[in-house]
Amino acid sequence: MQGHQKSVEKSFVAVSSSECYLGHLIRLGLLGVDLFDNRKEKFSDQHLGNMIDADNKDKAEKNKKRTAFRNYIVHAANAIKPLRDWQHHNSFIKIDVETSLDYDAVVEYMSTK
Repeated sequence: MQGHQKSVEKSFVAVSSSECYLGHLIRLGLLGVDLFDNRKEKFSDQHLGNMIDADNKDKAEKNKKRTAFRNYIVHAANAIKPLRDWQHHNSFIKIDVETSLDYDAVVEYMSTK
């Protein structure tokens, strides 16, 4: 079944679309620098500890560009696997109904820019 699902995905999603999606996801994650500072509950528990470690590394090095945090986001986005019956989704942004990144959180962020 796994091979069948992958072939269906490939028939519906072009390589260029997949690459574009990943780029947008990374940009959303980098937007997450501000979300991370103010709304940590929007991030997956699976990733939050590593994100805090990366942020602490940047603070210790007085890195205002937050390179370690940003690099973690890029790595986490590249490591996302599609949701399957036999594995959980490993997105760094929560996708459950109650605590996920929602319209209001995005509007709040965008209103500060």
